[in-house]
Amino acid sequence: MKASGCEGSPFLWKQEFDSRTFSVVELLDVMFLRIFLFGAVLTAQAGSLKPENPAVYEYDVDSYAVYSAVLNKGLFTDDRSSKWILISGATEPESEWDAACPTKLAKHDPEVRNAVDAYQVANQHDYVLRPDFVLQKPYSLMSISEWNTLFAALFDKDVMAGWKNFHEFNPGVRGIYSLSAVGFNNKKTAAIVHVSFFCGALCADTRRFLVRKVKGKWNSVTDLGCGGVS
Repeated sequence: MKASGCEGSPFLWKQEFDSRTFSVVELLDVMFLRIFLFGAVLTAQAGSLKPENPAVYEYDVDSYAVYSAVLNKGLFTDDRSSKWILISGATEPESEWDAACPTKLAKHDPEVRNAVDAYQVANQHDYVLRPDFVLQKPYSLMSISEWNTLFAALFDKDVMAGWKNFHEFNPGVRGIYSLSAVGFNNKKTAAIVHVSFFCGALCADTRRFLVRKVKGKWNSVTDLGCGGVS
């Protein structure tokens, strides 16, 4: 279990020690507390209910090409053993924890800064996704009502039992992806997207990506290090 972040993120767990002498037990206690809190935040994010009637995400071949580029990279290690991919059927913005992490490249690259600004605007609302992904594995979209029923049940009852039921009803899949809306620069050569993967009570992976169009294809994916893994 680990966590990562970038400058300005509440999940950048860099500890600057003073002259105190810490015992091994004290250090382990601190590490356990941080890991527990991090896992709790990710689980709470997974359990957030979605609006029942969000707007339909306007069809944009570039948006689905960006999603597909990220998911086809196999960057989420907890999902590599899945035989198929399950995706939440509506977009969801970053949590406040993840959004607190800035994108350093935006300071030096006007195209990235433009994409970040568009990303923030695009994610002021949730949108229904369509089955327009082009993925290397079979995939399915979970409806909003199914998502809300699943995660309401997870917290109304035992969380561990809820995830056990999830895996029993979805054999061959490790977890479920939740995607943000995509923000593009004006030239549509750079895009920002946030992707979360939830797979258990303390099993989650959330990341923000920069995706660039190279020679007419969205195939350059950079993990910006914003988010964390538990």
